[in-house]
Amino acid sequence: MSSFIYVAVFFIYCNMIYTKAVRSYIYEVPNGDLVPDPCNPQKHVYALGYIKSQNGSVRNKFGNDFIRSENWSKLCPLDSDEDGITNGEELGDPECKWKKGITASRITNLSHPGVCTPVNSSICKHLQICDNLSNWAGLFEETGTLDLSFQYSRGDDGFFKTSVILIVLLSAVKLVGSPELKYRIINGCCSM
Repeated sequence: MSSFIYVAVFFIYCNMIYTKAVRSYIYEVPNGDLVPDPCNPQKHVYALGYIKSQNGSVRNKFGNDFIRSENWSKLCPLDSDEDGITNGEELGDPECKWKKGITASRITNLSHPGVCTPVNSSICKHLQICDNLSNWAGLFEETGTLDLSFQYSRGDDGFFKTSVILIVLLSAVKLVGSPELKYRIINGCCSM
């Protein structure tokens, strides 16, 4: 049993390395969850600072500026993607007054601060952005949720064993090829 615990702890530790998920940053900038895909406006972009939607992938210029700037007031006036529009203008805060938790002054007509937009403009067209993005599977896709429930009686250590096994398996899947995978285990209590 003790080797089982060590293996579980190892996988949990490895998983913790990747817990700063891309989506955890969408609320650090105004309208971070509302930015349309520059090539398919019916979809949204959830990884504004990354070339791919996976944490640990290469950051785009906006992602690098985000890390260097440390806060929105420093990041807002920059033009990370060099399309002639500031990050604040692209994300609906042209005056750079937005504060976390407050609705931005504009929530429509947003554009991606890390991708030169509009993609067919004279400034951006030569970059062939949509041609390059079409090869990045999953960049703008949002996936659904799978909800699993298990019930155990009091005194049964099955919850612990199942939870550890599930965490190990999910961690392995996440490390191998799905770094955007998120999960949580809730231990409900005391139904009599």
